[in-house]
Amino acid sequence: MTFGKPVVVLTLILVTCYANQGCISDLDLTENASDMKSYDFPIPMTDVDGYWVKSQKIRNYMYEVTANRNFYLFGEFGAPIDDEPTTINAGLYHEGEDGTRQLIYETVIDCDAGNWKNRILNKDNEIEVILRGELSCNHTIPGNKFDLILKNDNFKLANWIFNAKALQYGVTEITKDIRKSEKTVRPTTRVNSKYSTFTATHFQVETTGRANMERLVFGQCEAWPKGLDCASAWKYLFARSKVNATNILLEAARNVGIEAPHERYWVKRMGPSFNGLGVFGNNMYTPYEYLCEGGNESRYFAFYMPILHADTHINVYRVFKRAYCCCVDMVTGELWRNDRTQACLLAYDESCTANNCMSKTFVPALYKASHPGHEADN
Repeated sequence: MTFGKPVVVLTLILVTCYANQGCISDLDLTENASDMKSYDFPIPMTDVDGYWVKSQKIRNYMYEVTANRNFYLFGEFGAPIDDEPTTINAGLYHEGEDGTRQLIYETVIDCDAGNWKNRILNKDNEIEVILRGELSCNHTIPGNKFDLILKNDNFKLANWIFNAKALQYGVTEITKDIRKSEKTVRPTTRVNSKYSTFTATHFQVETTGRANMERLVFGQCEAWPKGLDCASAWKYLFARSKVNATNILLEAARNVGIEAPHERYWVKRMGPSFNGLGVFGNNMYTPYEYLCEGGNESRYFAFYMPILHADTHINVYRVFKRAYCCCVDMVTGELWRNDRTQACLLAYDESCTANNCMSKTFVPALYKASHPGHEADN
């Protein structure tokens, strides 16, 4: 959580399912050819007062508390279309009462040119580029997949991630709790647009050339490409998480004399090849990072997951274990009956144990296959 301006931010891990777990929307964009090139997504619940931004009393002060949000775009590169360039453009927009839309924050990826740029509508009503860089889309081979993530942490923090590459750079060290002299690393970039990211009413995406959209997912959650087994899904999530840091983040942090978050813990525990995106990543991993039954090289999902991403239905501040524990299908990773109200309990509920899932999602044969040498009935 962050204090300063009256804003509190909470980031927790979501251990996901088949394609998503606990997300609000999961849309197939391949049903209509036009959706594969352009899609306008109305953000749910923006007309519900207090859903995404709540006023909450903390330490005798009233704060505005934001619920972090995740946007996911999955797609595939196809054959070239004449001389049309291959681009991917996605952004948050604010729609006023008169129906007029204005940009808040967008990324523009030009695969042919090998670059990207992030733009805002500034306080002077001018489109301003606030970040730019280089990348490789690997778009010239038909069938190659791509994914684009926007993680919206609070009013001023929003991270774009393309194919596990953070479209952001620059870190600083701040004091998180003066009383404890605790310091942490945060991104230097602030989305100082005319409109706050939490006034966004629409998420718009447009692609050209070889880039085709396939799926759009939204919620306080995490999602992965369909069809992955558990081991592949775990690697996908880890590479896009806030765990550890990429070489860019490590170098940036060391240049200002500080250590990136989680570096010592994760490099020591997982090895240097297990890099996430540090503070530029999507969601945080907890000590319950194991997604798969018997370890993260298993093809089967854990039938019981003790920590899954919280949502706006759980109080944000001073709640012990602010998360859910859920029963999960061992083959698909979906919540039991694909319903959080039936599959999950609050993590601090006394009934929140593996025993609660034994009659729902436990499959002895799959458990035994995931634990060689152990009998399922033990």
